[in-house]
Amino acid sequence: MVEDLDLSPDGGLLATACGDGAARLWSVKTGGQVGPDMMHHGSVLAIRFSPDGRQLVTGSRDKTARFWNVATSRPTGLTLEHRTWVEDLSFSPDGKRIATASSGEGIRIWSAETGEQLGPPLANSSEHWQVLFSPDGTRVAASSPAGSFRMWTLPPPLQVGLEDAERWIEVLTWQEMDRNGVLTWLDRSAWKARHAE
Repeated sequence: MVEDLDLSPDGGLLATACGDGAARLWSVKTGGQVGPDMMHHGSVLAIRFSPDGRQLVTGSRDKTARFWNVATSRPTGLTLEHRTWVEDLSFSPDGKRIATASSGEGIRIWSAETGEQLGPPLANSSEHWQVLFSPDGTRVAASSPAGSFRMWTLPPPLQVGLEDAERWIEVLTWQEMDRNGVLTWLDRSAWKARHAE
C-alpha cells in the first residue's frame, strides 16, 4: 500500500512511501524502479525530496526520519529520532531545515544539515497529521485529525555571530553569565564598555 508520494523538483522521479517498510524511486519516463528499496523497520508514512532534488527524507512507524542520497538510494547516515510515528515531513524552501509531524509529539524543526533539533517542539502534546513550510520559509502550518490547523511564525535566522548575540543580550539585560551558568549584574562601566563595542 502506498502511504505517500512526492515528485522530484525536475519532474523526472516519483518517490513512494509504502506500508511494507520500503521507500522507492520510480522513473516518470519509463515507469520502472530506479535503484534499490530504501528500507525502514516499519511502514513508511511520509516522503519528501529536498528542494535541490539530491536528497530524500522518509518518515516511518519505526519512529525515525531518515535521509537518503537520491543518486544511489543509500542512506546518508542522518537520522532524526522520535518517540512516536513520524506522520509527515516538510523541507524549508532553502533546504536547510525540515519539519516533522509526529503523533503525540507535535511539530519539530530540525537542521537538515546536522540533524540537530532547532528549539523546542512547536506543539508537544497535540496530534498532527500534516506539516508544511510556507513558500518564504517564515511559517509552518500543521493540520490535526480533529479537522483543525495551526500556524507558527518561526524566528528569523541569527544574522550575527554568537559572540555578538551574547554581548547584546548582556547589554539588554545588564547581566553576564560565566562558564558555570551563574548570572551576575554588570556594573555601569562594564555595561558602557559592552554597549560601545
